[in-house]
Amino acid sequence: MMSMLQQSVNCSCSITDLLTRCSQGNATTGPPPTMSRQPVVPLYELGSLVPIHVDDSSTPRGTNENPQVQVHDIYELDQEPLGRGSYGEVWGATHRQTGARRAIKSVDKVVASKTRSDFLRRELDILRQLDHPNVLRLYEAFEDAEAIYLVLELCEGGDLLERVAAPHEQIPERDAAMLLVQMLGAIQHLHLHGIVHRDVKPENFLFTRRETDREPLPPEVAPMKLIDFGLSRRLSFEAGVMMTPKIGTTEYMAPEAFMGTVSEIHADRIDMWSVGVVVHTMLTGHFPSPRLAKEPPDEYLSTPYWSRFSSKARDLLARLLHFQPARRLNTTQALRHAWLAAASDVGDLELVNGIPEAIRSYAIFPGLRRLVLVAAAREIDDRDIYPIRRLFQKLSLECDGVLNKSALATVSCMPGTLGAAATELLAAFDIVDTDGSGTVDWTEIVAAALCTPGAMARSCAGCDGDSNFEGASGNAELADGEDACFRAFDLLRHGNGAVSCEAPTGYGGMANGQKKAARQWYLM
Repeated sequence: MMSMLQQSVNCSCSITDLLTRCSQGNATTGPPPTMSRQPVVPLYELGSLVPIHVDDSSTPRGTNENPQVQVHDIYELDQEPLGRGSYGEVWGATHRQTGARRAIKSVDKVVASKTRSDFLRRELDILRQLDHPNVLRLYEAFEDAEAIYLVLELCEGGDLLERVAAPHEQIPERDAAMLLVQMLGAIQHLHLHGIVHRDVKPENFLFTRRETDREPLPPEVAPMKLIDFGLSRRLSFEAGVMMTPKIGTTEYMAPEAFMGTVSEIHADRIDMWSVGVVVHTMLTGHFPSPRLAKEPPDEYLSTPYWSRFSSKARDLLARLLHFQPARRLNTTQALRHAWLAAASDVGDLELVNGIPEAIRSYAIFPGLRRLVLVAAAREIDDRDIYPIRRLFQKLSLECDGVLNKSALATVSCMPGTLGAAATELLAAFDIVDTDGSGTVDWTEIVAAALCTPGAMARSCAGCDGDSNFEGASGNAELADGEDACFRAFDLLRHGNGAVSCEAPTGYGGMANGQKKAARQWYLM
């Protein structure tokens, strides 16, 4: 996983010294990557930045033969769970050394059935491969003799169902369209990775934060995240492959899923029917007519009741809630529908006009520093990079969800910051694509954005938290930059043991309110 990391240095040194040396172009780092004629080696394998800790209970904990940590060594779980279900529990938790808040989803292997444990393992397998601003992030996983634990992003803004079911006027079309762009972006990412969610519903879309000044309307800056991948299925187009019928929530289930007649070529359209039901519910407050499972939607949507909604909204619903899967839109077609045009317009991108320069800076960094940036990018709070998310959203729209070389070449001809960013991404493609996947993913965009002047030092080399992310996030601050850096290096340390941290004995971190102690990073 870390072959380039291990090749980047041949002696121990502090990370502060290394970062300073890299930024000054020290001769020991060699020529910039863009000048090298050697093929670029991926810095890590897809999914390998999610550590999986399996505790072998055959030897006592704490011995050299059994060095693996357990979830309680790293996280302090809250007194009461956030929720309970037949499969297990979801707990709020605090990273002991930094105070970072997480959600921990657990399944008791003794109590739960094998099927429930398999659901959680499937969710682990899928989430390790996904990287999108509207998909719940998986940080790490633990397994011991008693339970399986997934450490996930903590979403504290409630779910979409809360907004849909609230006793007030239904969500305005503009806000519904903005939410739908996020939903479709997440589902498109799944479908492009050959995954069908199979349980798309309002309860499975969570907001990361509340925005009290907008309530009861949904948040505008805090993103919405798609969750719960236990019922998801990887698509296989081999002959004879069948999908288990009646999987999911009945009210949102596509007719062909209910009947058990899902075809391989249109398997992704079962999620699109569910999206149509969610949009119908957002606009009207109730479920569609059962007649739509067998009849075209034209007559249903032509009644006087629907005259209160725009013709574009009605047209999109008609193209999502068609009982024939082949007549339904896919995610890319839906994202380009006229009803979403205004919601997809992210403006002039003035707040991210420093991104092209940041990408150029990122491209000349040695492999070690780029790996550090990618790890740190996984720890940045979504609220601090809202403008970056808007840029990624627009790039994804223009690239049909796949930021590969051919798509970026087309976008590079466009004017303004979008075209300039695409041009730089194309020029440095093999460098920015740090996992060698053939596409530029969300975390890789954020990692490059951290090279905006001033941002790198604050997010990865420690800071006092009083500076703004200039040129990338407007007035948003990159809070807890040093702690994000700590978690990033801790992540890499668990990955291959090449990075270690020394701190004074008794370091208490943020969890118990003690003052932060100085940390020293070493490359072994």
